[in-house]
Amino acid sequence: CLGAALPGLLRRTYRVPASPEEVQALVSLALASTDPREGTVNVLPAILASPRFMFHVVDSSKHRNGALHGLSGYELA
Repeated sequence: CLGAALPGLLRRTYRVPASPEEVQALVSLALASTDPREGTVNVLPAILASPRFMFHVVDSSKHRNGALHGLSGYELA
């Protein structure tokens, strides 16, 4: 259930789609707890403490030549 809800939550908090690895890492963190509620509670601070939540990082690796390029909807957000 948490694995199905996390991608949407992460998309809204990180302002970009989360990678499957990020989702799996958070699901693993939740499953590390013996209590499902406690596991879910442990995931929320991990999301909010993430640099992806705190800072909006623009990946400019596609534009290494220094040329101007348009911004995507996520980059403008």
